Amino acid sequence: MIFRGPTGVIAGVICDEQNRPVDRANILLKDKKDIVTWAVSSDGGKFVMLKVRTGIYSLEMNIIGYEDREMLNVEVVEDSVSFVKMMTHHDAGWIYNKGLVWKRSLFSIEEFTQHGMIFQMECGQ
Repeated sequence: MIFRGPTGVIAGVICDEQNRPVDRANILLKDKKDIVTWAVSSDGGKFVMLKVRTGIYSLEMNIIGYEDREMLNVEVVEDSVSFVKMMTHHDAGWIYNKGLVWKRSLFSIEEFTQHGMIFQMECGQ
């Protein structure tokens, strides 16, 4: 579908609890309940969504081995770039062994904030 009208850009980075980039995370842009577009974070945890219709959206991030995150009220402004930083942390319920990953549900972990913040596009800052 081709959208005509005012658009902007969302650029972001996904970081873990130690401020390291999270590569290959899935990022969904949603308008209410519908998926508008999606991206995958690159090496360095960065992602870009181009030509997004102006409005208010939510971003959802997920990747195996990390807690899922959601950021609400991401505003896209005409001819502008909206910068976002999403923080996640390793899911203590996942166990890693020689490249294999499987789910274990016996751990309890402290919740980190589910909301990101405006940032410079690096994890280490």
